[in-house]
Amino acid sequence: MFIYINCSNFALQNLKVGFSNSTKVELENILSDFDEGFFGEIIRAKGVLNGADGWIFFDYVPSAFDIRDGEVDVNGKVCIIGKNLNSSKLKEIFR
Repeated sequence: MFIYINCSNFALQNLKVGFSNSTKVELENILSDFDEGFFGEIIRAKGVLNGADGWIFFDYVPSAFDIRDGEVDVNGKVCIIGKNLNSSKLKEIFR
């Protein structure tokens, strides 16, 4: 599921996407790419993902992120907040 919301009062965008069957290493590479600006100016991202080896939790702010294992009883979710988000590229990496 892909939902795009333009928060025009704050000139920010909020993007929610799904993700499955990837590894912590792949997620780490994606979050590192956030700092390079390939996907827009991302100021916050967080999520719960059903990865290849179980549930993965992550939090991102510019120049810092945390990835950890966890257990949940809901579907995985990712929320990305920023400016000029490249929603098509983000949708492609969080498939």
